[in-house]
Amino acid sequence: MKEAANVLGIELLDHFIVSDTKWLSFKEIGLL
Repeated sequence: MKEAANVLGIELLDHFIVSDTKWLSFKEIGLL
């Protein structure tokens, strides 16, 4: 995903996954 953003010239700041009870930040867990 980060590479695709770079190809498009977009700065990827974070990516979130959200469910009914939880959320996950890729940046927070070190994936970005």
